[in-house]
Amino acid sequence: MDLFSIIVLGLVQGITEWIPISSKTQVTLVYLQFLGGSPSQVIPILLYSHLGTLFAASLYFRYEIKPILGTI
Repeated sequence: MDLFSIIVLGLVQGITEWIPISSKTQVTLVYLQFLGGSPSQVIPILLYSHLGTLFAASLYFRYEIKPILGTI
């Protein structure tokens, strides 16, 4: 996968994650329809994009998460 495709899919994931539509569906549609991707590569791409979202949200909410993890 080239850098352009990675950037496009990251933008689609980032934008659609925070609005009330399925980000997984949007990333899949863009990858298959517009970027000409292979169906066998959809699952790994979705996993990586959601790991990126998890990391970004954890970083953003780190001060709220830290006390919760301290009580476990």
